[in-house]
Amino acid sequence: MEQNPHYDYGTHFLFQGHELGAGGKGYITRINLDADGAHRVTLLATTDINGQSLPTIDGSTWYPFSHKLLFTSESGSNASVVQATPDFPVHRRRYLRHPRSGRFTKGFSLTELAG
Repeated sequence: MEQNPHYDYGTHFLFQGHELGAGGKGYITRINLDADGAHRVTLLATTDINGQSLPTIDGSTWYPFSHKLLFTSESGSNASVVQATPDFPVHRRRYLRHPRSGRFTKGFSLTELAG
């Protein structure tokens, strides 16, 4: 499921956030519509840079103004929005819900962004 740097994955993709990973953990995959069966699915993210699992993902959408994917989690007090780029390797940032105001604030970086 990991990406092969020598393979052309094409230009047509579907992105999926999952809530039923091993142990109830969340993860993000990309379905490569132009690829053969052996390269059809790419695992994009399971953990953050600290090794912590992604929250279970309940919904996703494309945000056209920033050209980012948004994945939402309704994990009780751990509710958050994960923002990801559509490229590989994916760059992610997590936004956590402020416990008092309910607003989302910039949380910690899930991966180090490429320079």
